[in-house]
Amino acid sequence: MTTAPQLTKNQQSSPEPSRLRVGLLVFWLVVAFGGLYFARSMSWVIAGWPFNFWYASQGAVLLFICIVALYAWWRNKTSHEVSAHTWEAVAYSHYKMRLHRIMGIYIVGVLSFLVIMFAAERAGLPRYWLGGIFLAATIGLYACIGIYSRTAEPSEYYVAGRRIPSMYNGMATAADWMSAASFISLAGGLYLQGFSGTSSQPGGLAYLLGWTGGFCLIGLLVAPHLRRVEVETVPDYFQLRFGGKWPRLIAALSAVLCSFTYVVAQIYGVGLITSRLTGVQFEIGILLGLGGVLVCSFLGGMRAVTWTQVAQYVIIILAFLIPVSWLAYKQLGNPV
Repeated sequence: MTTAPQLTKNQQSSPEPSRLRVGLLVFWLVVAFGGLYFARSMSWVIAGWPFNFWYASQGAVLLFICIVALYAWWRNKTSHEVSAHTWEAVAYSHYKMRLHRIMGIYIVGVLSFLVIMFAAERAGLPRYWLGGIFLAATIGLYACIGIYSRTAEPSEYYVAGRRIPSMYNGMATAADWMSAASFISLAGGLYLQGFSGTSSQPGGLAYLLGWTGGFCLIGLLVAPHLRRVEVETVPDYFQLRFGGKWPRLIAALSAVLCSFTYVVAQIYGVGLITSRLTGVQFEIGILLGLGGVLVCSFLGGMRAVTWTQVAQYVIIILAFLIPVSWLAYKQLGNPV
């Protein structure tokens, strides 16, 4: 008979802010499902737009961010893993400063590239060439990051060595949210169905809150346990927590099923965007997208994926803000 592995004393002694976590989960439940239930009723106008618009586009997302930020702040306050004056803390501080310098250089490079492309478009460079240059530049950038981040260390491959600063982890998570699902599915759902929906359709608000609110559940219910026991995958944690092969197998199959469903939609979106942007066939666009994913993930694992997503965040947030700000300025006279 297989016995369940025991958690170490250090793994058991980490303080659990249970009351705070339960309170935040209740608040999350009210924000997510309460907002959905009363979405059609929240139609009073504020600053020219109905309240359910503000709730869907900004309010609920900001509340979700506050939930995760408050819980992370409390966890950091109640844990004393590394003193601020130890050698490891000093070395980690220098490591973060080096990352900040690299990020500054990268942002300047991206903005310079956009200025050059803008000048080329004004000079008459065809749209086909512009799309091809953008696609080749981004795929080449991500491939270089994947090759540079290659590693054979299991901790680096699965959890990026647990050395990614919180700000860059947040950028990587935001890039994961601002994916093809956000650009195509969520934007299209909000455009076609509205925010509050009808009696026969849930509306785009339901998809937006479900998509975004899931990060709160991961941050409050999954991530703290994985960090405390210092395992590298969710199946590892289930095996450590419950023992035997069946919990590990069930967790692995669940992860594969969720990932497969998500990746199929993402790759379809990549092929659609690539074909529209460059004019290549849809199948070729899918192969290009898959090739970029393979280069980034196979060589460096989570280390390469995280830094690739950080690089993507800068590009995607600019792709969000520049067109929206320009349209707002043209239509309303105010880019904000």
